[in-house]
Parts: sequence; structure tokens; C-alpha cells
Amino acid sequence: MVSLGCAKNLVDAEIMLGSVLARGMEITSSADEADVLVVNTCAFIDSAKEESINAILAAHQARGLNKRAGQRLIVSGCMSQRFARELRQEMPEVDAFVGLDEVKELGTIVERVLANKDVDLAFAEARPTYIPDYDTPRFRLTPAHSVYVKIAEGCNHPCSFCVIPQMRGKHRSRSMESVLAEIRGLVAEGVDAGLAIARDPENRRRFLGPTALHPPGALERRINRDDRRLQQSRVLHRHPASAHTRIDAAKNAPGNVALSHRELNREASCRNSGSGVANNVHRRFPRRDRR
Repeated sequence: MVSLGCAKNLVDAEIMLGSVLARGMEITSSADEADVLVVNTCAFIDSAKEESINAILAAHQARGLNKRAGQRLIVSGCMSQRFARELRQEMPEVDAFVGLDEVKELGTIVERVLANKDVDLAFAEARPTYIPDYDTPRFRLTPAHSVYVKIAEGCNHPCSFCVIPQMRGKHRSRSMESVLAEIRGLVAEGVDAGLAIARDPENRRRFLGPTALHPPGALERRINRDDRRLQQSRVLHRHPASAHTRIDAAKNAPGNVALSHRELNREASCRNSGSGVANNVHRRFPRRDRR
């Protein structure tokens, strides 16, 4: 597998590999030995699309040079989700395209491809809704001591400079208990650094409790309270429209919650700059719309 793009795409790759293992298949680091090649694509900007197309063509060329005529090629990820029908017309050398809702089913899709059965493109007609749970099988691709944990997926902000809602769908979130259960399991495996990822992690509708919404910083405080063995946790990919809630929450958060200098600089831009993308987003989305 070749996985391109962001950490969310990397988690998707880990879930796909977990699905393959769950079906009794083997994973190999050598493309020459593989019966199926998977290219997990990115399509966030033009250069990412170009990189993805080049990776697909390189994989196809490699199986020709290796004289593996029976080797199959599957394309997954954001480019597949958004442009599957166009790509099928333009790239007939690809045996199957996989949508973002199908990452958990790659093992089954591989079986269909190897049996020369068609894989439906119905996923291309709708925006994704899937989000993993704490017990979703994964084959981790990160170093043993660190891991990415996907706490939410998608985004509701219709920013003109971003295509995430079109590719990854509307914002949906895991429950706090689901995230904590996964973190406890990872810590038991030796992980001491957790990076929580979401497109808009400070969305107030993220962690729904039985009667009320959890305030900003609640997840970080629970992580620190529940398991001190996790030496560092960090929330990545904040949206500028809700950046201030992350900074304010971090002021009273435990010591293991960290903010990078880049995050702090972005927040400074939101508050101090007289113009720019961050301030434009704040103006487009008033506070009452970000509850």
C-alpha cells in the first residue's frame, strides 16, 4: 500500500490493512510479492492530485515491469471518493475504486477483485458518513510509541478555500467514551504519545453526553485523569473559526496537553491580524453559529 496525504488518510490506511488481516490475508512490504496493490490517494490541492495520479501510474507500470499480469490495482482515498466515475473512464488500468465509507471493507473488496467481480461505485453518489470506533481493527503504521486517533470526521464549514466537506462529508464525531476506550487500549500496548485528529475538533457538537455537551478541553482533561501513562496528547487540525476555544481550554488543562507553536501562531493570526483567511472565517461564522 502507498498512502498519501494527511494523518486522517493514514488512519484510513491502517483501517484498510486491519480489514485485510481480519479476512485472513497477509501484508507485505514488497510490491513484487503482492497480489494486490493499493494506492490511498489525496485530492486536497492540485499538487496532491498530481502526486496521486503519478503514484497510480507508477504502481501500474511497476506491475508491468515485474511481469505480474494478474496483480490487481485498487485506488482508495479522497481522490477516489470524489472522482471515481471520472477516473474509471480515464484510468481503465485500475481494477477497483474504494470510497471513504468502504475503508473498513477492503478485505471483502480485495476478495471480489481477485475473483474478477465488479466493485460498485455507488459511494460516488453520496458524501461519506463512516467514522471508526474503538474496536475497529487497525494495522498501525506509526512508530510504536505514538499513534493518531481519529476523534471526528468531516466538516460543516463551507469555506471557499477548502474541499473537505465535499470529499469527507458533514461533521460527525465519536463519543468521548469511545475515544477514551481506544486510548486506554493503545496505552496498554506501550503508546505514550497520542495525536487526536479531526477537521474541526472544537466543534461543540462533537462529544454528546446524555444531557449536555461537553465543554472545550473536556477530552484532554479526561485523558489525563484516566491514564497518566500517556505522557503527551495533542489535538490537531483545528478550524480557525473555533481556534480560540482550544487556546482558552488549554490554559487550564493538565500538563500533558500540548499546543505547538504553529497552533499558537495561527490563533494569534485569528485575533490580531486585520485581514486574512482566519479573520474572514471568523466573520463568516459568528460565535452563535459555532455552538
